[in-house]
Amino acid sequence: MFFNTFSGYVRLNLRIPAILAFLLTAWLLQPATAGEMILSGVYRGKNLFVQNPFSPDNQNYCVEEVFINEVKKMSDIRQSAFEIDLSHLEMQDEVTVRIMYKDGCVPKIINPQALRPSDSFQFGNVTVNQKSLDWTTIGETPGYIYYAEQFVNGSWLPIKG
Repeated sequence: MFFNTFSGYVRLNLRIPAILAFLLTAWLLQPATAGEMILSGVYRGKNLFVQNPFSPDNQNYCVEEVFINEVKKMSDIRQSAFEIDLSHLEMQDEVTVRIMYKDGCVPKIINPQALRPSDSFQFGNVTVNQKSLDWTTIGETPGYIYYAEQFVNGSWLPIKG
């Protein structure tokens, strides 16, 4: 009986280190990436530029990986600023850029407008007289609200009408 108890005790002690080793290995193999930034839009012939600060350890940079339309295009980026090359896309292709970065820092997209669809909005005709300001537009999105302002004494003030 003593032998069975002793044998069970040894097995229990052998299982605990194995479980701890497994948990530690699983934890160490987790990706170090803590944040994700996603930009979606339309390719208009311009690349994205990213400001990449140091991570909190002051030895590595913030951005870990860059995906374009779910395909990894860049990793282990060791520059304070870099360009995301989108030239492999066709004009007006929809694009999603996913940037994975470390905890404690956030990269900055210098030109996020590069992926915004181009607006086709423009003023067609503008008429101004003492009593009114009238205009027509081309290519506007329905339901837009317009605000007219007047520059008075160094400040822009809304015109109520």
